Amino acid sequence: MTSAKTTRAKWEEIAVRLCEMTLEELLELRALVDTNIDAAELRDRRIELGLEEPEESPVAENGAGEKSKSGKGGYVELKMINGCGPYAYKRFRKNGRLCSEYVGKVKE
Repeated sequence: MTSAKTTRAKWEEIAVRLCEMTLEELLELRALVDTNIDAAELRDRRIELGLEEPEESPVAENGAGEKSKSGKGGYVELKMINGCGPYAYKRFRKNGRLCSEYVGKVKE
């Protein structure tokens, strides 16, 4: 179990590393954190509503998957469109905005 002293030391180390980062690195980190917060909020909301957990990174027919073209992290959202699909969309943050990128139709 992690003690409060150990946790505090880890946070202090992170604070020091943040001070050493460039603006570009900090913005990329912000996008990654925003994306993870969005994914956690979505997961919590689905649990609240009694829905199933979203699937993790389904493989689309075009073989795309883990990261968006921008290289940023994110999560995969499955959508049914006009009764067809499911279709996978990569959701990620870019300049503070939530963006979506079509990945492809999910293999059955």
